[in-house]
Amino acid sequence: MHRRGLPPQQTEPTRVDLGRLLVSIDDLNALMDVLKAESQESDQIEIEFDGGSIDVPEDLRSLSDAELERLTIKAVDVEVLLSSDRAVAIGDENLCSAVYKLWARARRTRAAPEMRTRRDSGYSPIRSFLAIEVLVLFATVVTVIGNYFDTSVPSGEVTRDLHRDLISTTLNLVMGATVAGLIIFAARWLYKMYLQPTISLPPSFAIIKPLSNDELRKEVATASRYRLTTAITITGVVVATATAIVTKLVFK
Repeated sequence: MHRRGLPPQQTEPTRVDLGRLLVSIDDLNALMDVLKAESQESDQIEIEFDGGSIDVPEDLRSLSDAELERLTIKAVDVEVLLSSDRAVAIGDENLCSAVYKLWARARRTRAAPEMRTRRDSGYSPIRSFLAIEVLVLFATVVTVIGNYFDTSVPSGEVTRDLHRDLISTTLNLVMGATVAGLIIFAARWLYKMYLQPTISLPPSFAIIKPLSNDELRKEVATASRYRLTTAITITGVVVATATAIVTKLVFK
């Protein structure tokens, strides 16, 4: 049995949680530099993913999303595990402390790992919203046409007003369902973007990006502009639809 970085008198390796990290190609290069500077045998450092290994951090670009979810950087005296649910250094106490102080502490993030279950299942809030709209439209048509066969209402009157009622009722219900759907969609989007990253997260994890620091900064800026544009668009549609419904009710 061999435990990394253990002096003879120590029975358990040191474990240091590294916190919530965002790791780019440049960051992985920086970790390699720390390990080479602090480790006794700096030439024996390996970068492994589930199912294989890479020679240099730049090879991250060739890994799939599943392979990027877990990396293990192995030196003789320390092992650094970076995954979507853990970020920890295990081994020699001094090396673990160096990894935390010289590398991890400068790479903290407030971002949250992607929800893999939703991503893999093909979940789409837009498809869910459209499905609700189709069901509402179908229920409206069935309800209005059902009135045609209501024996308590004179058939001539129902026949005369059938088309008008069908159109009017359908528009009203669809507009109402649209507002409700947009509000739900906006609430879910706001939760995912702003609330979810702050709750129900493990104390340490690593988000691994196969990008350089410059590319990562550009990606973050683009994502921020997208979130702002989406929020403004959703708010505008909800306000405009709600205004149209209120105007219709007031001046009916």
